[in-house]
Amino acid sequence: MVCKYGILKDEIDGCVIGSGFDSLVSQIENRLYHLKRKPATKYDASIDSDDSVETSTPKTKKPKLKDSYGCVNWQPTHVVEGETENTLEEKRLWLLQEAEKISRDEKMITEYMAACYIIQRKLINQDPPVNILDVESKWPFLFEKPWLLQHFESLVGKSLEKTLLVEMQSRGKRVFDFLKCTSKQKSVRSCISSIEKGAKTVGNETPKTIGLVLLLLKHFEEESEKLIRFYKVSNL
Repeated sequence: MVCKYGILKDEIDGCVIGSGFDSLVSQIENRLYHLKRKPATKYDASIDSDDSVETSTPKTKKPKLKDSYGCVNWQPTHVVEGETENTLEEKRLWLLQEAEKISRDEKMITEYMAACYIIQRKLINQDPPVNILDVESKWPFLFEKPWLLQHFESLVGKSLEKTLLVEMQSRGKRVFDFLKCTSKQKSVRSCISSIEKGAKTVGNETPKTIGLVLLLLKHFEEESEKLIRFYKVSNL
């Protein structure tokens, strides 16, 4: 299909991205997923209808909808070996107490948060959706960077920081060159000029990688203050 209709190819400035048809396959799969999905089941059909967590292998497997949108562990159905619903609740309560402390046992927090991933997802995946404040009240560590990133890695199977850095380094130059050649926006042209001056000053391409975020914000006409915090330099 892509060979016949070139407009469907994943291509930027003459460079084929990946296989050239990844985005098309993904769109078709997601469309089929939504067409086949039952109205009453929005996330994962393998989740029990009651509020209990399975602690043993079920005799009959329920149909499971495919993880999508990059997720590989949307809603696990079995607890970590050696755990039960009661022990997970005890860990959750311990985490709530630990969140109130100034001096924390971060190693234990990381271990407990990993063990409790299944019940974190069950809360987040509730239908109708649970209020974000309710999630924070039950899992305050999900709103702190180390354990939010840990949860993300369990969900998608990749480290956000490592993947983002690698992708920005490998694809950043291509995006930068594409916008430099095609964009007519004054804000984008000004940003590109500043990035090039920075690269010339330091003598390497690092400013192009770091500046890519700002460049994309300018391209999509988003306010940088919503994503990046700026602080005045203090002599204190």
